[in-house]
Amino acid sequence: MLREGWNFHDDIAVPLEHDSNILYGWPHPEPKGKIYSADMIEAGHFAEAMMLLLRVKADYAARDDIDSFVKRCSAYAGLRASEIEKEAADNLYIEFKRIFSALS
Repeated sequence: MLREGWNFHDDIAVPLEHDSNILYGWPHPEPKGKIYSADMIEAGHFAEAMMLLLRVKADYAARDDIDSFVKRCSAYAGLRASEIEKEAADNLYIEFKRIFSALS
């Protein structure tokens, strides 16, 4: 169930940008034009950003949880936020956060 007032930009794109900034040690906001910027995530790099962040944080190690996520998430590769059902986007992001936070 989505929270009242949920929107893709504030609830997913900005937190993903923040995660990438921390992981890569970039200043905030992240330089425009990179796939990890909130605007680019919303414009069609949602799935790609999550998949890459997981792979990078796991140091590209083979992991069943990440492989399963990538397989599920790849159906959304290249889609703009407006092309993804809100609940589907939120569920993917929740799963991403679970896996991302479990990686050391």
